[in-house]
Amino acid sequence: MNSIKRKIVPSLLTGAALFSSAASADLSVNFNYTPNATLHQITANGTPLLHSTCGLYIIGGFNNLDTEADNVTSCSGQPLTRLLNPDPNINIPFRLNFVEKSGDPTTLTFDATIDVSSENLTSLSLPLDARDDTFEYFRFGGSSYFNGVLGGNGYVEYKNLDRYDNLIKAYDICNGQDVNIGRAITHSNWVELISKSKGYTLRYEITDSTRPVKLFFVNHACLKVNNGELGFHDVNNEVLNVKGFIKVQETDYSVFGAPVATFTSHSFYHQIGRQEWDGWSVSVNDPFNQYMAYGPYTNAIPPGQHQAKFRMQVDNVTADDLTIVTLDVFDAASGKVLASKDISRKDWDRPFEFKDFNVNFTSAPGATLEFRVVYRGYSYVKLNQVSVY
Repeated sequence: MNSIKRKIVPSLLTGAALFSSAASADLSVNFNYTPNATLHQITANGTPLLHSTCGLYIIGGFNNLDTEADNVTSCSGQPLTRLLNPDPNINIPFRLNFVEKSGDPTTLTFDATIDVSSENLTSLSLPLDARDDTFEYFRFGGSSYFNGVLGGNGYVEYKNLDRYDNLIKAYDICNGQDVNIGRAITHSNWVELISKSKGYTLRYEITDSTRPVKLFFVNHACLKVNNGELGFHDVNNEVLNVKGFIKVQETDYSVFGAPVATFTSHSFYHQIGRQEWDGWSVSVNDPFNQYMAYGPYTNAIPPGQHQAKFRMQVDNVTADDLTIVTLDVFDAASGKVLASKDISRKDWDRPFEFKDFNVNFTSAPGATLEFRVVYRGYSYVKLNQVSVY
């Protein structure tokens, strides 16, 4: 280990210059919606997450059919009417209002009221249509789901996390393209649409409704959509009220299983700081812009998309919002910084309490990886461990 340390340390100074372009730990979210009508798009750090101009909307179906000619939708405006094959006898007033949550720019709340329908609707739901090239997984609050259409071909999956491309065909639409569907068997009022490739998760939750909601997961080839749908069956002669929220989060890779590797503070090299019983710490008396941890030069991480969780604490979370540390993943074999992130004081929630900070990266074949922490100053900081998922 010591010979490797002497060989690699000079590259630390070269890599440190790349920290100036490190991304902020903040998540910048924008919601684009028309009041009392439709949520059109959500962007996270400039990345569009929803596929179509109707991202969250109201849709209803007649006679268990899901064709353009038989759907009513809020995408067509007020009231709920068919997009195609208009029928003046089908006229359902509705309201779908959006409010950005005060103090939390990552959350959009909504409430919907659907008035009495003159026609029996076999289904009425609020789909959240996400991009199928971004969101590969869904997760929900139950313990199992039926893969396929209940009463038709399909089988029970005893899991609450799965990939959209594992859903099986339910029926055709759009000139024969597949619609693949799953339905939660046990009650769940929330679903998470999870992107491993982009690192974002959409949590979609109903907080209050006139009656319990049904939860579906849909892979829609025609629309290029992976979605979560929360709604109702057999709606006739009743007013429905629904309230809920959509929250954008960084994807937590730990939902996919145990870590590939975990490195305690003993695993790393250090330019500054000292060992404590539960980690490696630095203080304001230590030099700034030095590595409190680097290494361990591991070849144990397989190629592909991963997330490094740096578990750290500080002594004060309110004094200011200066950058305290910069985290990065460095490939010593190629000399490249694979990903980096600045962490400021207020990114911690409470003093002297460990919190995980995620850094997503893609590892190449033959990589020799370091998980590094540069101390920027201004606070006592302690690193407990780094886990890689």
